[in-house]
Amino acid sequence: MQFSVQKIPLRVKILGLAMSMLALLIAASSFTYFKVGKVIHELDDIARYMMPLEDHTTRIGVYLLEQEIHVERLFHRQATGTAADVFLADERVQFEAWGKQIQASLAAALQRVREGIEHAESKEDIVDYAQLEANLVRLGEEHREYQQYALPIFARQQEEDRDGALLLRGQLRQEEEDISRGIDSLMTQLEGLTDRSMATASRHEQHALHMGLVLAG
Repeated sequence: MQFSVQKIPLRVKILGLAMSMLALLIAASSFTYFKVGKVIHELDDIARYMMPLEDHTTRIGVYLLEQEIHVERLFHRQATGTAADVFLADERVQFEAWGKQIQASLAAALQRVREGIEHAESKEDIVDYAQLEANLVRLGEEHREYQQYALPIFARQQEEDRDGALLLRGQLRQEEEDISRGIDSLMTQLEGLTDRSMATASRHEQHALHMGLVLAG
């Protein structure tokens, strides 16, 4: 016996059509909700991780410049013959204080990155945060090496060992360049990740708006 669509009661046809439309609306709404969630995630990622990391990196660069200034002041005082012990002691205290600020900013940045890894929603995000973590660890190691060259300069100056201080100064400048390159590289990486997150959020937003227009139509 063949089944005929025409034998289906009109009420059942209407109900079936209504159920199909409802299923379509649910699917479309779920898609829109999913895309809006992706937009929120990308913007939250920028606000919670990228922006604070950029701030910490900028601070590290500023604090390093402050350390460099105190070292240069030593050699300026030496050249003018006014590098008194009190001045040397004060410069060293300030130099070490800025160094502690750098280490604190590095620690805060690492903590933020590790939180990002814990809350990452994709393997791509985990890889990105892992790269940031590795770069921050390397930057911390470079800064410790920088201080290992810088701190003896204060002692050499106090001992009036000018040749020894100048030798360390040459090595110190190489360390300064290494750290500066590390900071620039880290900032470039963060800016690239922020731009990518913004582009991804915009793409998800366009998809959600398009589906919204489809539903409205």
